[in-house]
Amino acid sequence: MFRLREIASVVILAASAAWGQYAPQPPATDVSDIIAQTLDLSNYTVQGLDLPAEPGEGFAVLVNIESVDRILLLHPYSMRAADYQLLVEDEHGTHAGPVSASATYRGHVIGVADSVVSASLIDGQLNAMIDQQDGNLWFVQPLTDAMPGVDATQHVVYSAADSVADPNWFCGTDFLDTTPYVGDGTN
Repeated sequence: MFRLREIASVVILAASAAWGQYAPQPPATDVSDIIAQTLDLSNYTVQGLDLPAEPGEGFAVLVNIESVDRILLLHPYSMRAADYQLLVEDEHGTHAGPVSASATYRGHVIGVADSVVSASLIDGQLNAMIDQQDGNLWFVQPLTDAMPGVDATQHVVYSAADSVADPNWFCGTDFLDTTPYVGDGTN
């Protein structure tokens, strides 16, 4: 795991070029301000995650949550209908095209009873919601969401309590079933 100060010198060079597209916020003075302002966070950590390059197989990933190393065990979980097909329209008409591996996952935190993790792996980067059943949700998202062009292995990890977003906003997943993962991942 990298500390923010250790990656700051590398990240600030990439951020200076990308920062021009973020307005009208006042210019941030350092990397931590850029991340906090762009993602609306009061507290977070930046962590390098070892992730598969492409979705498809299950995997485990180490994430530090509140200074405790946790292992997320994730299994493919398709949200596609059983008869899903990709339809392609071209000069020959409409026909079925190749279907890529599902990029969505469900799983749990090893050693944390009844924990639930919902995630996606896109372009080798993880977006995840972690519910350890302790009353506080945790999130993982790519640092590139705040600073395009930085090392794609770097991710921001934060608690829902540290989000300072507009209180009138809500997450559409609040209404989804969060039953712990059971089965072969095809349901």
